[in-house]
Amino acid sequence: MSPATFDSCGGGGLGLRGRVAIVAAASKGLGRAVAEELAREGAEVAICARTGRDLEAAAAAIGAAGGRDVFWQALDVTDPAGV
Repeated sequence: MSPATFDSCGGGGLGLRGRVAIVAAASKGLGRAVAEELAREGAEVAICARTGRDLEAAAAAIGAAGGRDVFWQALDVTDPAGV
């Protein structure tokens, strides 16, 4: 599919509808941008980051982008006991 065709299809072109995506470090920056795009493409999205301070707001924004609820949890993925 050419970029022009993909841009004109309004999203959903990656075949992610009904799939689940887990994105770490998603409270801001690149992680949040990736989670938003996955949600726009139809994936069910779960996000995490080390601190919950920004996670709830990020989950609301990501959910709005994809039109669905987003599961979020503060955790440190480098700590096996926490995952």
